[in-house]
Amino acid sequence: DAPGGGILRLHSTFRHDLKIKTSDEGRVMKTAAAFAK
Repeated sequence: DAPGGGILRLHSTFRHDLKIKTSDEGRVMKTAAAFAK
């Protein structure tokens, strides 16, 4: 797998989790922000 593909897959997973765990949205967004650094 190319690094970019892995990142896209990870992002897709985050989006999927966000849709399911709406109550955890704040925590998920903080985690995404931490990964983005």
